[in-house]
Amino acid sequence: MDFLKARYNPMNRRRRIYEGKAKVLFEGPEPGTLVQHFKDDATAFNAKKHDVIDGKGVIRHVFNNLLDGAAHRREALEAVRRIAAEGNGG
Repeated sequence: MDFLKARYNPMNRRRRIYEGKAKVLFEGPEPGTLVQHFKDDATAFNAKKHDVIDGKGVIRHVFNNLLDGAAHRREALEAVRRIAAEGNGG
């Protein structure tokens, strides 16, 4: 793992919308959509310490998808319960 070598990033071809400490938002493939790119950067002590952790962005992406999926499942379950309660006069 050589942190000094520039890595290929296909997001460079997309228009950058926003960049923060942890992620960059790019214009998505469809109108009105965005693509998130999570950075491998790690900072501490108000950015006085900085390092790059290879793979951190991928882990963050997976974790974000898990949380997003859980939220969607919870919303779907609540909708099913609401529909069932309405069907039972409740």
